Amino acid sequence: MGLAILWTEKGPRNFWRFVMAVPKRRVSNARQGNRRSHQHVKPKQITYCNRCGSESLPHTVCWNCGWSNSQNREVVAMQTEEE
Repeated sequence: MGLAILWTEKGPRNFWRFVMAVPKRRVSNARQGNRRSHQHVKPKQITYCNRCGSESLPHTVCWNCGWSNSQNREVVAMQTEEE
């Protein structure tokens, strides 16, 4: 393939600088799927509280009792209603 020369009023210019890149062939379904194989949504990792057994995300405080599994201590002191 030869080099195309674009003549302007200032002289010869390289024509390929002004042409957009276009794919030569259509991407097949298999190649498209291989490219997108890592774009799936991964399931959330759910852990269970050591104190009350409710579900919680890892490295977070339990919403039910205030216990932290990673630190093995009560992080949020729960207030009890006393009348």
